[in-house]
Parts: sequence; structure tokens; C-alpha cells
Amino acid sequence: RRLAAGNPAAHEPALAMSLNNLSIQLAEAGRREEELTAIEDSVEIRRRLAAANPAAHEPDLAMSLNNLSNRLAAAGLQDEALAAATEADEIEGRAAQE
Repeated sequence: RRLAAGNPAAHEPALAMSLNNLSIQLAEAGRREEELTAIEDSVEIRRRLAAANPAAHEPDLAMSLNNLSNRLAAAGLQDEALAAATEADEIEGRAAQE
């Protein structure tokens, strides 16, 4: 986070990946609230990156959205999980058309 704060362009992609991976580890440890926070932070960063450069960052955004969907479903938040999965599917569908 410190590196990304100092130089977002250089370090935010790695931070988003680290947060994505952290969410998976937290899920395996049963730390649901923390896992959701980590994956939500990853999605937030990847949304910003994808807005600036869709071709470079939308695939990673779709991956984090899929992970968010899984985490939300595990927490019993089915509507939110479906929304995240639908958004990921839309992104993947656009990429397939290109």
C-alpha cells in the first residue's frame, strides 16, 4: 500500500493482485469480514485501472469480480454475488468479441 500510495501507476496493479490473493488466503482461514474487505479493495483499484486502460486491465477486473462473487456467495449475499458475476461475464463477453 505504501508503494502504491507513492507511485500508483507503477504499483497499483501489483497491490490489486496482492489484495486478490490475500482475500483467498483469508477465506481459507475463515476470516470472512477481512476477506470481503480485501477483495472489495482489489475490485475498486482494478475498476480505476480499467477505466483508464480497459484493454490492459479489464481481464484482471473480471477475475477479481469473479472472486468477489465467490466471496459474496459464501457470505450468503446471493444478490450481490450475482451482480458481481454478471459484471465479470459482461467484461469477458466484450473481450471475446474483440
